[in-house]
Amino acid sequence: MDDKKNKNYHNKIRIDNNIDYINKKDKELMAIEDIIEKHVLEVNKKYHSDVFPSSVLTKVVMKELDIKNKHMFRIYHKKVKTILKKWEKKNYCEFVDNTHYAHCKKSKEIYQFPEDTFYRFNIYKMIPIV
Repeated sequence: MDDKKNKNYHNKIRIDNNIDYINKKDKELMAIEDIIEKHVLEVNKKYHSDVFPSSVLTKVVMKELDIKNKHMFRIYHKKVKTILKKWEKKNYCEFVDNTHYAHCKKSKEIYQFPEDTFYRFNIYKMIPIV
């Protein structure tokens, strides 16, 4: 009888670990979103630029997260593109163009951030999280 209880206990722990794993993924995406947002705001403030390729944003994310393994670029590029697509649905940015390199499978998407987006980013930072 005790063995069955222990098995059920371990099964519950496994379920909880899966929930934690999902939260870790969400936390990582939130951190990546924050890095992209800061970079976009800084570049716009310094150079008044509002067009960003997804590959450049990925390089910035990897540099900020101190990831030196170049093989991880594909994984983080996919995450950055999903974030940009999500932002496009929220009207934070607009899809401009998709370029595909002839010599390899790599592609990059170019997004433009309208002026009101930078205002929204600043307002979002000022609202306290409860």
